[in-house]
Amino acid sequence: MPSYLTHHLFAKLLEGDISPEGRTCFLYGTQGADLLFFSRALTVFRWDSLAKYGVALHGSKTRTSIEYLSEYLQNNYNPLVEGYIKGYLCHYALDRAVHPFVYAMIPKLREANGRPNTWCHLKIETNIDVLMLKHLTGLKINEYDCRRIFARDDASERQVALLYSGLLNSQFGKLIYPHEVAECFKQRRIAVRLLYSPKRVKYNMLRVFLSPIRPASTLLQLSHPNIADTTFDYINSFNSSWVNPFTQRICTNSVPEIFEKAASDVRIMWNMLEKNDFSRMEWLDFDGKPVDQVGFHKKHRRRLRFRRSKKRD
Repeated sequence: MPSYLTHHLFAKLLEGDISPEGRTCFLYGTQGADLLFFSRALTVFRWDSLAKYGVALHGSKTRTSIEYLSEYLQNNYNPLVEGYIKGYLCHYALDRAVHPFVYAMIPKLREANGRPNTWCHLKIETNIDVLMLKHLTGLKINEYDCRRIFARDDASERQVALLYSGLLNSQFGKLIYPHEVAECFKQRRIAVRLLYSPKRVKYNMLRVFLSPIRPASTLLQLSHPNIADTTFDYINSFNSSWVNPFTQRICTNSVPEIFEKAASDVRIMWNMLEKNDFSRMEWLDFDGKPVDQVGFHKKHRRRLRFRRSKKRD
């Protein structure tokens, strides 16, 4: 996924199209199901974490989950729900647009530094955050207080928790109480506050101690260098050729250009949402892969089977 700051910056470009009362939920929604990755994020044992459902919502459950959200809005309309679901579609539109570029860059970065794919993936996305912040606002990371992205709003969090309770039950047959989802908001706020470090001291410490053992850690995704790495073109600012790994199409788009395409796509999706009709949607998962090619990650599929069999017993 593009990291949380990139999603937030993308949402700010579109925020003017959202009703004022729905804007907080809209900004929540633009983080999508990544919220679930913070389930028990600050605990040692994560065996009952909701993160595995977040993985599935990004993959095999892409279509059915979005269709559920559209139907949910029709039956439970209020500006907060509408704002959240429009934000969720922003998350989807940007993920599916940017991810093919990220996956195309991973082999190039790996060839340049010899690091594993997970490290390269994280490196690309955190540098996209830093570069897009500079491109869109002129600010460096230490000049932007990322804590305000996840400011607390109890009314919005209650609506989102209720929505996810129904969503997870519909997609997985799993009873998840709203307070379990609400805990994800809390864990995310704590993590962002703990890692907030304008002088980048915490970033450097975390990178040294966590990178060798958990290179794709959610906590590392919340940390950024103050200045982007200049040894690699992370946003394709020179419009070099790259190949979409899912379509094999040769592209030259830069990340700012991909932003513009995603913004156009999401407005079309919003029109579909208003009509509750996604029949003309080109269904891709959040990686940009056609949905009929998507398989639920084996590790998480095994966990789901285990949890269901345990419940039946």
